[in-house]
Amino acid sequence: MIDFKSGADETYVALIKTLEPYREMLHTANNPGPVTIFISGNRPIDQILRDPEILVSLDGRPDDLVRKIATARMPVISTSLATIGSWDGRSLMPRTMRKSIQQLAKACHTQGKKLRLWAIPDTELSWSTMQRLGVDLINTDDLEGLRRFLGR
Repeated sequence: MIDFKSGADETYVALIKTLEPYREMLHTANNPGPVTIFISGNRPIDQILRDPEILVSLDGRPDDLVRKIATARMPVISTSLATIGSWDGRSLMPRTMRKSIQQLAKACHTQGKKLRLWAIPDTELSWSTMQRLGVDLINTDDLEGLRRFLGR
């Protein structure tokens, strides 16, 4: 995942030039390479959707699901946990939040996309809850703690 913080269009052009020597490594429509790159942040959506090469794809948002963009173009749907509700990760997640996350995960998986929630609490309860609810990609600032948790 590459998170664009600068101008979308010019950053995209620079990235494609940078990636060109690594084309054979990239997973594209014509090449099942081992590396998939998706753009988050200030996304050049129209430019990526028009690009026939598909060297990179998009990090979608839940609202993008209605557009039914091909998984090759948008393999991931991401949102902040705060868009769903508030939870400290130290007690049981509220039922309405659990249900909302499960529904979002199902909608993503139905289209062959992965779900990523960011700004989740860095607790083992949070990580296990996300796994149980169908979240595919877990963001964390506690890399060592997550490594220990996943290594069990």
